[in-house]
Amino acid sequence: MSKKINTVRAPRAQDGGWFKFDRSWLPSEWPEVYSETDAMMWIASEANYADTRTTRQGELHTGVRGLAERFGWSRSKLRSFLTKMEKRGAITVTGKGRYTVILVTLLAGKITTQEQPKSSPTTTQEQPNRHKDFKDLRDAAAQEQPNNDPRAAQEQPLSKEENRLEEKPKARARVVSDETGIEWPEPSSPKFKYPDSYKAMWADWQDASKVCLVTANGKLAAYKQIRRHLKTKTLTLAQLQDATANFLDKYRSSPTLFGAPQPPRFYGKQGEVFEYLQSRKEEDAKPTQRPMRKRWSAPYTAWSCCVTVCEEFDLPIPEKEGRASWEDVQKFHPLVIANASDDHQLRRPPEDLREQVMT
Repeated sequence: MSKKINTVRAPRAQDGGWFKFDRSWLPSEWPEVYSETDAMMWIASEANYADTRTTRQGELHTGVRGLAERFGWSRSKLRSFLTKMEKRGAITVTGKGRYTVILVTLLAGKITTQEQPKSSPTTTQEQPNRHKDFKDLRDAAAQEQPNNDPRAAQEQPLSKEENRLEEKPKARARVVSDETGIEWPEPSSPKFKYPDSYKAMWADWQDASKVCLVTANGKLAAYKQIRRHLKTKTLTLAQLQDATANFLDKYRSSPTLFGAPQPPRFYGKQGEVFEYLQSRKEEDAKPTQRPMRKRWSAPYTAWSCCVTVCEEFDLPIPEKEGRASWEDVQKFHPLVIANASDDHQLRRPPEDLREQVMT
């Protein structure tokens, strides 16, 4: 018969207290969706450490929407997380509406990087201060060595732990710039503003939405997608601008054409932005046969529209045999083809069209 062994669960660490946290331990790039531990680490790292008149130490001024987007959470999940941390006494949240102030409790008592926790009466023995600079301890130990030892004057290399504590925390790489040197800041930064180049691109979307079936929705989401391309260097700003212009020109030339994706989907990882990287100059340099087939459903329709322009401006009409073909349509002057009405748009030729064709 086996003897029953009683097991005792190990006691948990006592609540309360604090410890120093080296900023170099923070990840260089945060995940797309934060865990609760990552979220609390980010809040503690972004809290105010300076003694200023405007904000207390430990305060973080942010918005619910920006903070939820930063963590990759919904707003309801963010509010539940803040409530949980408040109940645990880790933070204090005020202004739970659109603008939120988070006060980290551990930093609220003006705890600076030089302040030490109070030691218990049982640990009053003289011990080296673990928060003191290791370099000072090394210099003091070198002075206590005998002078007749030639190795005393030599500087001893620092240990791995000493090097880790002496290293300055590395700044997190958050700056994203395009090839022109313009910065594209994070949407959650306090002084976030859209770059002028993005404002121009978005204005182009808005103008196109007034004349064709293009919808200009999701301004912030589209900005994030463009910023991701610039950060990963999958596309340059010039390529993004050229793809946007080519895409919108397609729908401007066909106002009744539907099915255009919205901007966030267009700039997405698998979006149509990669299909419109071809330069507009290269597109214009192509033969006119393929664009004509996009404008007209049949060659005899294209021939009839071009003949209408020639009759209106008393221009010569090319000869053909039998039913018109695409090769017959190409015999017209390029300006006649460009100003002829098509299946999607009624074009009004300029009054000096005859002078332009005959010169």
